[in-house]
Amino acid sequence: MGCVQLWRDFLKKLAGSTECNVLIYDRLGYGKSDPMLTHERSTNYMELEADVLNDLLVKFEIDNAILFGHSDGGSMP
Repeated sequence: MGCVQLWRDFLKKLAGSTECNVLIYDRLGYGKSDPMLTHERSTNYMELEADVLNDLLVKFEIDNAILFGHSDGGSMP
């Protein structure tokens, strides 16, 4: 389960059974995203990714979210 494409209809089923909205994405360099990184990843890139996620939740006033990830994305929440 390394990218959105491999999840197939799992997330659609998850959204339907939980009656929740679902936002899915592959981070740069993962899955079918652009494989070309514009910069080298630092050793703390997962912390930086978590900060970006938090900023998005604040920006869109999402204060009641269930975060679900896999692989290193599962370590972000």
